[in-house]
Amino acid sequence: MVLDSDALCELLSPDQAPSVAEAIRGQILARGHKMSVFGHLNNNPLSMVVYAHGLGPADGAGAEQILRAAELSAAATATIAPEALQVINACRSSGRRVALVSAHCPEAVETVLTLSGLRPLVGPVIGRGPITTTWNFHTISDLLRVTMLEMGEQPADCAVVGLSVAATWAAQEAGAHGIGVVNKLVNRKHLAKFGAVVVASLPALAAALTTVHPTPL
Repeated sequence: MVLDSDALCELLSPDQAPSVAEAIRGQILARGHKMSVFGHLNNNPLSMVVYAHGLGPADGAGAEQILRAAELSAAATATIAPEALQVINACRSSGRRVALVSAHCPEAVETVLTLSGLRPLVGPVIGRGPITTTWNFHTISDLLRVTMLEMGEQPADCAVVGLSVAATWAAQEAGAHGIGVVNKLVNRKHLAKFGAVVVASLPALAAALTTVHPTPL
């Protein structure tokens, strides 16, 4: 099973992300660039890094450094969601392996796992590589393919657990089975749009994992 790291913890909270985007924006302006309305209004740090790469390699590298530093700082105090731990434990007790995929830098995710004592419970951790102007949903599906390759599994035999439409779309794109978890940001209808099985919560998923014997999907 591949778990989207967003289900594990909220690395950059909705309160933190805008300040990171603003820091990137400030660096771009300090370099003398004019900025579009999109750039001025965008509060998504990852999207702002992509935007910076469109201005030039040095701008992109500087923006990426700001985002990575923010992720590593946040990782030092990130809190693991108890319900995510339930899913990991349920996978292990039922003979399933767990890997993590993330749009965050892998060093930050590894830090979260190590500080929480969970690193021995999780297999491969595949995070974001260098960002370019072509970063999009397809990049997430590519990360999933790498994750499944690291696990030695075929996509058709893997399930991907995510809390977003992007995660369920990427699972379908990568040829894996998507499991969407309903949360405050996205509802059942949207998660099911790309063929994902939808569960009401992570504890509900953990309960199902402990009662259903693993078989090839």
